[in-house]
Amino acid sequence: MTPMAEFRSRQARCVAEPAPPEPAALAAALDYVRRQWTLAMRPLTLRELAAAACVSPSYLSRVFRKHYGCGPGAALELIRLDRARTMLARSNLTIGQVAAACG
Repeated sequence: MTPMAEFRSRQARCVAEPAPPEPAALAAALDYVRRQWTLAMRPLTLRELAAAACVSPSYLSRVFRKHYGCGPGAALELIRLDRARTMLARSNLTIGQVAAACG
């Protein structure tokens, strides 16, 4: 199974099952991602996310993996790739423009 298919499978299970409460560190890190990506979608480091959540990188990675089933870097990469796929399919942008827009 490709990484994207596996991620979508997890998303489908998350919709079908009630999600456990999201830890505060995850909420803070994801809020940081949302704020940063409203300006421009760019790669974010684990250290940057951890600093935004006021936790250590190892703790954030462990909690993220436990809650979502993959590390923060892999999840953010999958989101960026999915957005790029959608932009390529639904717009007249060139590959270079989509790459610049998606980081």
